[in-house]
Amino acid sequence: MISVYDSLAKVLYDDERCVEYSPLKCMNDDVIANRIINNTAQPVIYCISASAKLNSEMAVNLRSLLLEHKIDLLVSKDEGVEEISKYIPEYQKNIDIDEQLFFEKPYFETMLLINELINLEYEKLENTGLIRIREQSGKMKDRYSSLSYGCLFASQLGRDLLRDDDELDISQAYLCVSTIPL
Repeated sequence: MISVYDSLAKVLYDDERCVEYSPLKCMNDDVIANRIINNTAQPVIYCISASAKLNSEMAVNLRSLLLEHKIDLLVSKDEGVEEISKYIPEYQKNIDIDEQLFFEKPYFETMLLINELINLEYEKLENTGLIRIREQSGKMKDRYSSLSYGCLFASQLGRDLLRDDDELDISQAYLCVSTIPL
């Protein structure tokens, strides 16, 4: 993943669209931020270097946020379609399947996230007391990982804002994850 960061830290040019993208840099890790020095790069990438301890903290944080109802997931697809029909007149017209899926995809993704969360297994490691989250054989935990990384960022941001002594502008922050196999 560091190669993705290195690419984002440079000026990128899209030949197909004829658009130049400004460089970005890490906002929370000076070592990573200084890999590529560019004075015009905006500090908007929040980097996470995964470890067993951090993975455990993220699992505990996500569980806590879910139990405290601090995360609202989308309603079921059927309820979502009812809401879409009420507020988006184009949806009720005879739209093609691609347009229909455009409106319904967030509900499918939420359903897949919930199914993924249900199928995860966890264990508490005896020596360290850390929590390890594993997917069942043939299953994935990509949505879980995305949610737990995003929740970690939001929780840390909340703590920083409550501390109120840092001037942290995250209005356009991106999340960059570096995973280390455990």
